[in-house]
Amino acid sequence: MAAGSSTASRFQATVPLTVDSIIACRQPQFHVLDVPVQIVCLVGIIRKLEIRHCEATFEIQDHTGSIKAIIISETESEVAAKVSGITENHYAKVFGSVREDNGSKIVLIMKVCPVSDCNVITHHLLQFHYFIASAQVERNKQLASANTSGAALADSLVALEDMCEGGSTTPQFTDLQKLVFDIIKSDYSDVGTTRRSILRQFPAYQSHEVTEAVEFLINEGLIYHSVDQEHLKAA
Repeated sequence: MAAGSSTASRFQATVPLTVDSIIACRQPQFHVLDVPVQIVCLVGIIRKLEIRHCEATFEIQDHTGSIKAIIISETESEVAAKVSGITENHYAKVFGSVREDNGSKIVLIMKVCPVSDCNVITHHLLQFHYFIASAQVERNKQLASANTSGAALADSLVALEDMCEGGSTTPQFTDLQKLVFDIIKSDYSDVGTTRRSILRQFPAYQSHEVTEAVEFLINEGLIYHSVDQEHLKAA
């Protein structure tokens, strides 16, 4: 099941997330924006890797925070095989399920693999923000009571899908420009989101590219300044 393609009433088989989106959940069953999630995918830096007997523990850190992860197998050789190629202070991609441990969220790892290509990080963020934007649109549709409000939100979803499919009604975006536009478009507040808030969604090394993407979207008339030069809303 593709992330972002189903409604909030369905389980998402595997969902790309950030650490803070996992920690933010306070429900007994793990949800993100009312969507039950079975398996999460994270991309981040491995910290504090420890292997003891049939168990390996480490922290995975992305630009939003860090979370404990654990691998449990029947034999030491199985654990060693699962963490093969994984080293501290290097990026990795993990798949697992969210569990509670002494009141804190942890990830029970099913699979972990090293990441050497920065494009994997960018692609993961693109998938995450598309999932969040789609889930927000779906939730707003369900909450809308008036037909006119429901129709407007449905139009927003169609526009979002057209954008991500590179439809002829929108300019040809790069992946990063699409990602920045998703973030701004998914903010439904009166004043919109801020430049600083957008930059916090990305690793520091992408700050210049993100700023350029914002200026591109302004020049194309797709976003605009709302109350001041810091706040941005989708047109």
